[in-house]
Amino acid sequence: MPSVNLKAHLLFVLLSGASVRAEETVWSAFAFVLNGERTPSIGPSTSDSSLTPLGAQQMLTQGSVLRRRWLANPNTTATNTSGESTTAPIAGIERIAIDNSELSIYSSKDSYATAGALAFMQGLYPPTSQAFSAGNGGQEAAILANGSLIDFPLDGYMYPNIHTVSISDPESVWLQGHVSCTEYYKATGSIRGDPRIDELYNATPRHYQELLTTVFDGTLPVSMASFAYADDIYDYALYQYTHNETIQQRLNMSDITWLAEMASIQQFAKNGDLSISGNTEGDSIRAIAGRTLSAKVVTQFQSHISSRGHGNKLTLMFGSYQPMLAFFSLSGLSHGQSSGLFQEMPLAGAAMVFELFSETDATDFPDTDDLWVRFLYRNSTDEDAPLYKYPLFGNGLSEDRIKYRDFTTSIHQFSINDMSTWCDTCDAVALFCNGVNRNSAGGTTTTQRGRRTSSLSPAVAGAIGAVAAIAAIVLGAVLLAWFGGFRFTRLKTGRQSSLGGFKGAEKMKSDNDVSIARNGARHERVGSWELGGPGRPPISEDTSADLKNEPTFGASLTRDAEDDTDSIIMSRAPVKPFQSV
Repeated sequence: MPSVNLKAHLLFVLLSGASVRAEETVWSAFAFVLNGERTPSIGPSTSDSSLTPLGAQQMLTQGSVLRRRWLANPNTTATNTSGESTTAPIAGIERIAIDNSELSIYSSKDSYATAGALAFMQGLYPPTSQAFSAGNGGQEAAILANGSLIDFPLDGYMYPNIHTVSISDPESVWLQGHVSCTEYYKATGSIRGDPRIDELYNATPRHYQELLTTVFDGTLPVSMASFAYADDIYDYALYQYTHNETIQQRLNMSDITWLAEMASIQQFAKNGDLSISGNTEGDSIRAIAGRTLSAKVVTQFQSHISSRGHGNKLTLMFGSYQPMLAFFSLSGLSHGQSSGLFQEMPLAGAAMVFELFSETDATDFPDTDDLWVRFLYRNSTDEDAPLYKYPLFGNGLSEDRIKYRDFTTSIHQFSINDMSTWCDTCDAVALFCNGVNRNSAGGTTTTQRGRRTSSLSPAVAGAIGAVAAIAAIVLGAVLLAWFGGFRFTRLKTGRQSSLGGFKGAEKMKSDNDVSIARNGARHERVGSWELGGPGRPPISEDTSADLKNEPTFGASLTRDAEDDTDSIIMSRAPVKPFQSV
């Protein structure tokens, strides 16, 4: 696999390099950035994965590289060896100080993702003394009445507004459309059936067992010696190779290369196989994360166009590799002359970029027919590694730009553009699928089954529903008291032994273990004995087996703190560049 990667880069080096024409104007940009290196999710330590210092440096470097491209002084340009400009300054964006009104920044709720987003932003907007954004009050906001100037802490540290989305947030669909998708996990619970995959399941256990019993000397259970754990073992091995001198001496680079190849084959099958369907024939359920992410790209560009170049100048998303692999497959990147590169696991901190531009050096925002889009990919965080341009949708090597209208037409052939379609396609149990949903990608308000409703936002609709429910309860109580002679008395505060338990440490006889919602979702009460309090019964083997058709280490049944919805979340350690052999 790495050798194919090298060939792909050599093929594109003369045609790509992300150079731009002097007369071009970039109006808006969108980047999806993979998290930097984090501690592994498997192994002797059971603590949650966190961003490592190396991972933070990777994200800082990636932010610095994109700063030199997008926030460069328009009057000065950097050039490549061919004399072409490698800078592509975004028109009208604040270059020195952050203006959060120009930026849209999203991160998953994982601590390593949010920490990585902050490190990236330090590179994109490094601390600068006495730098004040006009959109945030300018220098006037920093001057006191006595004339003194107050700078931001840490020599002008910038404070980005990062929207951290949990699985209870509808925005999570566009960032990580696979996470709460029940049908996705059904489709990836087992990837057997493909002759190539079946062959690897049968051929690889001996090699995995040898590595686990010799190199890792019992730190991983031998039961994991299977292609089913290819991604997790590669994560763990690469982390140990990077940080553990003993492991580095035992493990050959050829082993790392082999582990990377197995992980890439496994994860591309889980996220890039478009032949597998879920609820609906042809819905490419395994690539669901790419279908939602691509819709967000179009939405952000369309919003920028509607604002005539004033809004959504730069959108940044920080998440996992699944949306990247899915988009590579959906857009045809994984099937062209660069297919080897786009079937590989992205390296830690990798960034895929979309730029909306016109072919003239313009000051007035152009007509939509004069707008173009290009796709760029930087599968490295090395300081000198360039951005490479790649053609989308099966176009030739020289067609590294596409008309905006053609871009949106091609994207709409596979993207999911409204919340109700995602809820139905995924058979999702997310709470926001049960009521009125505002489509974050397109703005259409729909119900779970796609019928148009009023344009109330979920918050407003929820408030109205709550008021109506309270009014109904009060009215019912009054009627009972008036006609039925009922009286109401205040119960003593505190938990009564005769009553059902509620968030107590011990289970009462009337405590329900699990409640079942109308949509079929099973819920346990947060904070009750069922969730880790004293006397919690263990999950039976039969129950654990029902969660998946085959074991996938790193998958866990988790609950978001803001949401009682249970969902299976794949957790994975990041990857780091490796040498070709």
